[in-house]
Amino acid sequence: YKNGKRDGHWVRYYDNGQLYSKETYKDGKEDGSWVYYHEHGQLDWKGDFKDGKKEGSWVNYYDNGQLDYKGTYKNSKRHGPWESYDKNGQLDEKYTGTYKNGVKVD
Repeated sequence: YKNGKRDGHWVRYYDNGQLYSKETYKDGKEDGSWVYYHEHGQLDWKGDFKDGKKEGSWVNYYDNGQLDYKGTYKNSKRHGPWESYDKNGQLDEKYTGTYKNGVKVD
């Protein structure tokens, strides 16, 4: 903590000792790379924050290891190309496409 706010790198674990997350804060806000894991150790999601907002490339996985979605955020809104899949690996057309400021445009 710095001045009563989270600051720097934080690491959390499940009760079973398995790594749960790696987080970075600056002045109490999410800032930098974040990584979360499922309880069995498989990657859950990873992405970046800037000043408390999602920013840059993000990827999310189901607990079976299958890709859920990947894309880019700008000011915590989907921006640019996104791919989304169901738990069986089939493309989910509803959320796949190009986004601008959080709105699907293609």
